[in-house]
Amino acid sequence: MRHLCLSIHQRWGKLNLWAHPAVHVAPLAPAGSMDIKDWDKSIATNTRATGSLIPMLEPLLRAGDGTALFLDDPRGGQKFFGAYGATKAAQIALARSWAAENANIGPRVLIETPAPMPTAT
Repeated sequence: MRHLCLSIHQRWGKLNLWAHPAVHVAPLAPAGSMDIKDWDKSIATNTRATGSLIPMLEPLLRAGDGTALFLDDPRGGQKFFGAYGATKAAQIALARSWAAENANIGPRVLIETPAPMPTAT
């Protein structure tokens, strides 16, 4: 990601939009039966990656008067969504903090909750 951000900076000097829909949805399981590998992957993808990307992308977004977009999911706290729900909630909490910290200076940080959609299984 550092290389990509550097390339964006060198070529365009800014970023207008960062949409961050990437998540890892661990297999649904009771909290007491979560697989540690799924838990670790959820933390790495849903939480740690977001925390790593924000400092790299913030200067590019600010230079472009840009917007960061996060997608919230209201399923946190529902049964069997422990790993996903907990790490997604952490991601959104981080995005909310970032939005509050930058409300007057940018970048804009939007958090949207899309309507459910059917997916293939």
